[in-house]
This record gives sequence, C-alpha cells and structure tokens, in this order.
Amino acid sequence: MRVSQAITSGKNRLQYRKKFCQEYTKHKGLQIIGIYADMAKSGTSAECEEFQRMIRDSKEKNFPYLIVHKLDRFSRDKYASVIYKRKLSANGVKIISVVENLDDLPESIMLESVFEEWLNTGKIIDKK
Repeated sequence: MRVSQAITSGKNRLQYRKKFCQEYTKHKGLQIIGIYADMAKSGTSAECEEFQRMIRDSKEKNFPYLIVHKLDRFSRDKYASVIYKRKLSANGVKIISVVENLDDLPESIMLESVFEEWLNTGKIIDKK
C-alpha cells in the first residue's frame, strides 16, 4: 500500500487514507504485506525514500498489487508516473486505486490519464 502526506496535511488524512485502503483490501480478500508511507513529502517527487524502496521491492516480486487511495497518492508528476507505472507493470505489479476503481480496459486507461491531468493541475474546465 502506498500513501503519502504533504507537510501541510494533518496526520488524520494519512490515517484516513490508510484506513480506507485497509477496508478495501479486507473487502476484496487481499492482505496488506507492507506500507510505503512518505511522511511530510510532496507527491510531486518520485525521489522519496519509501517510493524508491517500493520500486526496489517490486523487482523482488514481493507483491502483486499496489493499493493507493487515489491515483495522485502514487505520483503527481505525470511523467514520473508513467515511467514508474511501467516499471511496476514490468515487475508484475498492478496498481489499484481505491477511489477511482479503474480496470485494465483501454477506456479505463484513457480515463486514468484524464484523472491524472485533472489531479495534477487542480483545474476543471468551465464552458461558460
């Protein structure tokens, strides 16, 4: 499970995300074997210690799934996101977003990129 917390976020947000992911895995019959939590780190950098440990561990085939609360909890840098998602996929790891709940269909992959762009920019297009 991957969670991160910005410096300005309260500890309660991290606990909420962890609980949400734990409830999801319990409901799906999955077991959490590790938590990669970068405290007081920005999701815009993939150089965080726990993030890099997660990538290294994936090479050892330690886990088949990476559970994230939302896609922006994986990475907010869209270029790094693509690179690291590809590395995880090559290592046999599937990323599961609890909130977005996307599958492997082409439509979901395209929708995921739209979600990521929206989450990264924080903008909603207003057609007024």
